[in-house]
Amino acid sequence: MSAEKGEELQDCIVEYAGMRIKTKCMSGQGIYLCPICFTSGHMTMFYNEKDLIHHLIAHAEGLVHVTRSRGGRTRSQQRTLLGTRTPI
Repeated sequence: MSAEKGEELQDCIVEYAGMRIKTKCMSGQGIYLCPICFTSGHMTMFYNEKDLIHHLIAHAEGLVHVTRSRGGRTRSQQRTLLGTRTPI
């Protein structure tokens, strides 16, 4: 799925544990984009706020990295470490 098919991106706020996270979402779709990946040119999409929060925690724990590959494209690399996920 991509935003090129007519879905309009809009600013939205996700609230979790007293934090307000500004990100982008697709209007009418209920799809949230990772603000860290999005600023690097990569559109990592989530169907609910909980999955987005888990992904942001993975960024904070160093489990997900956004890197530039040859040709200027970005990609997300994810390491799997057992027992390091923080439950929500």
